[in-house]
Amino acid sequence: MNKPFQAGLKLAFIHIAAAAAILTVWSPSAAAAPQPADIPVPVQTVASERDLTQSADLIVEGHLEESQQAYPTGREISGRKIVHYVQQIRVTSVWKGSASSPVKLLTSGVEPLPDAADPLNKTYTGPLESGDYVFFLRKAGATEYYTLAGLWQGLYPLYGGKSVSLLANGGFAAFDQLTLPQFRSKVISLSGR
Repeated sequence: MNKPFQAGLKLAFIHIAAAAAILTVWSPSAAAAPQPADIPVPVQTVASERDLTQSADLIVEGHLEESQQAYPTGREISGRKIVHYVQQIRVTSVWKGSASSPVKLLTSGVEPLPDAADPLNKTYTGPLESGDYVFFLRKAGATEYYTLAGLWQGLYPLYGGKSVSLLANGGFAAFDQLTLPQFRSKVISLSGR
């Protein structure tokens, strides 16, 4: 090969390699998925059980697994570190939306834990106790995670075959002491389906 042709070939190869590198860096598929510590966890409540039902992307009955992963956010409030937690919900029944099991639940808490009477407890649920619940969930943007709709308003423990509304934390009395068929029927009527 002649030298000018080799030089042109090298230059073309360099341009192609540079273009490929730029496309890889700027490609949407190459963008890194947000880490749990960087995903916003909403702290707004809703006005009514109808608003809760209609604003939830996913309503499921399921078992919350005990294991959790903690992700420090690097932020603080009232001298406490804000930490995000990921737990898995083993779904037993989907009442609204569609999901495969397990569903990844993202919550936000503070460390060290505040006293029980501290108002931070109403805004930062922290990791939740393992158990059976009905969950009202919202998709956390374009991620694989879900957050509680309306904070504590979106969580109803199941005890003795009936729902328990966490009234002190804003849970709705209309969802208290319902059997699962009663609860599901109420959710369906409120969601307008």
